[in-house]
Amino acid sequence: MSVKFHWYDTVLVIENPTAKMEKFLVWDKKKLVLDKRTFTRRSKIEKVKLFNVWHEGSKRKGRVIETPHGFKDQLILMCKKEGEKWELFDKRIPVKAPKLGLTGGFRLEQQPLFEEFIGKNQSGILQAPTRYGKSIMIINTMRAFPNMKTVVAAPGVDLLNQTVDDFKKALPERDIKGVFTGSKNRTQSADITICSLDSLHKMDTEGTHLLLIDEPHAAVSETRAPVIARFKNARIYGFGATLTGRYDNADKLLTGLVGPVLAKRTFREAVSENAICDIEVYMVRFPFEAFSCRKRELAYKRLLYENQIFIDAVGSIANSVLPKNWQTIIFVDQQKQADLLADNVDEAKTVIAGRMKIKERKETFQNMVNNHVKRCICTDVYAQGVTFPDLRVMINAAGGGGSISSTQKPGRLAQIRENKNCGYLVDFLFECSNPPKPEDNVRGADLWRMVANDSMLRLRQYDKLGYKINVINSLAEITMT
Repeated sequence: MSVKFHWYDTVLVIENPTAKMEKFLVWDKKKLVLDKRTFTRRSKIEKVKLFNVWHEGSKRKGRVIETPHGFKDQLILMCKKEGEKWELFDKRIPVKAPKLGLTGGFRLEQQPLFEEFIGKNQSGILQAPTRYGKSIMIINTMRAFPNMKTVVAAPGVDLLNQTVDDFKKALPERDIKGVFTGSKNRTQSADITICSLDSLHKMDTEGTHLLLIDEPHAAVSETRAPVIARFKNARIYGFGATLTGRYDNADKLLTGLVGPVLAKRTFREAVSENAICDIEVYMVRFPFEAFSCRKRELAYKRLLYENQIFIDAVGSIANSVLPKNWQTIIFVDQQKQADLLADNVDEAKTVIAGRMKIKERKETFQNMVNNHVKRCICTDVYAQGVTFPDLRVMINAAGGGGSISSTQKPGRLAQIRENKNCGYLVDFLFECSNPPKPEDNVRGADLWRMVANDSMLRLRQYDKLGYKINVINSLAEITMT
């Protein structure tokens, strides 16, 4: 008895699935819940099936399930490894071969990567590091499929007006509209439409035949994922640097909804290609003494957000260690922390979206692009989807684990500029100098460990990405050229 895969554009129907397949098609959804006993938030795993049963059958025979299309390759590989007989029936809407002769504007080794990606003839993801050239890949995808009703979706709205302008310059013969908060258009173009991920529900989900997603990891949130699944007649392509590390473990859902990675360029490969510059990390050891703490947020407040020693260290780096003319971003997590740092960092511009009117946000952003602001203290408003060509240094004063932000934020540093050897990332490794012994029985009151664990996870993520790592004991050991 063989497993039969019926492959549609957005779903995969499976006849005679194995028990192992159905076990694989489960999402360990992680979420924060309030513990009413301790009044603290804790992580909880919820098992979510990523398939529906069409027909129960008897045991395997006659059983039919439906799952997102992107799992096809993994399930077929599972069959091969297990020695299961399988058949694949391609029932997708036929798509004409891409017109590669219409593409252009590539640099270095972008073209073979693009052709590898587009030549797979299926939905999926092109993964390449930030600053590698994602925009030219998206533009050439639209060139390669000139007669398909297209939607380009991206997170946020701050840069979408610029995206519309850039695409109109690159594709002057195409009808391009923007549909997002602040845009003049309210209806979708019959050709190309640029929208925010939160405006995707306004698009023609049945009539759109090409869906291009910028930063696809942001597309699989609880509210956005169901909208992606409604584009039942579309070839879906994702373009991103970061595909793993979501807190909710939705990385598997990303593969299911968008598709597998079809082509990839690693950070080190891109550096060797001279497409981006290297990133060097200075991880500063920050020792502290153990203290009683039952909430993660209080531990962060005591060690980072309102710790004057930490604030002073960040201020010393910005004021004394870094060259005055180097553009630097200091990422923070909270408004009060931003205010404390603003009092300690010379000539710093503080960017907190909730405090700024639209006009001020636009002016500040342009001043960052033009390198008129040398020291910027900001929340996650500049964490992704922005380009500051002259950015040289990032200081992480926000903490966080080895999540997507640990890749997205440093990626701003990778753009090549004249007289720039590399981008520099300064972070902190929190280490307890007197950890309690097991017999001290402090379980539950030692959540300072989460701050220390998060810093170690970031260090591992930087190493995994291929950055150059320096773990140092003193600010005096920071040398930048």
